[in-house]
Amino acid sequence: GEPAAADGCPHYTSACEIRAPCCGKFFACRLCHDDAQARCPPLAAAAEGEAPPAAAAARCEVRTMDRYAVREMRCLACGHEQPVGASCVKCAKRLGAYYCDICHLFDSTPGRPIYHCPYCNICRFGRGLGKDFHHCMRCNSCVAKELKDTHACVPRAMEQPCPLCKEDLFTSRHPLTSLTCGHGMHFWCLNAYREQMAARGVPAVCPACAAPDESAPLAAGTCPVVAAPA
Repeated sequence: GEPAAADGCPHYTSACEIRAPCCGKFFACRLCHDDAQARCPPLAAAAEGEAPPAAAAARCEVRTMDRYAVREMRCLACGHEQPVGASCVKCAKRLGAYYCDICHLFDSTPGRPIYHCPYCNICRFGRGLGKDFHHCMRCNSCVAKELKDTHACVPRAMEQPCPLCKEDLFTSRHPLTSLTCGHGMHFWCLNAYREQMAARGVPAVCPACAAPDESAPLAAGTCPVVAAPA
């Protein structure tokens, strides 16, 4: 059936909340849990006889929620708390157009397909393996299908941080791409880097290995070279 009317968070659109296995609280998604911890101040040692600040006391000590350990959810249509699953066991509402029983990810955002890669063992944005992406076992990343036999393959290239912003590429939700040398980085980081080098009149090189940047510019809205995690 059609998904239930969905509420949104900044990350996904679904009709349920999941219970964080670490702190037992309900969040719209795992990223909402992680964002909440980042906004809370650390639990500093309070002066003798003083209670810690409420925000600090409420802070979960786990900064990154374990998506695989989620076991419970709450339906936003009827409020029933239950084992996590694609539909509500009480009102039978489907809670997301997409649901992954491994990552416990729900999403109904129009025009944003998601698939689960069994090799990466995470969900990624795209239509799926064999459709628009291919998983390269050597790179350990999902590359655009048309680049299956021609991409520059660097072992475990996407398990490194972006050489510019230092965010982990394997779990980053921002669009990813790679240079002709095979090193990966964020699409927007690469574009900004190229613009800076052009303004200085200096040829762009790979920030990781200094190889010449000979990859073609990637226009926004086109199929990314590497599938970003959902």
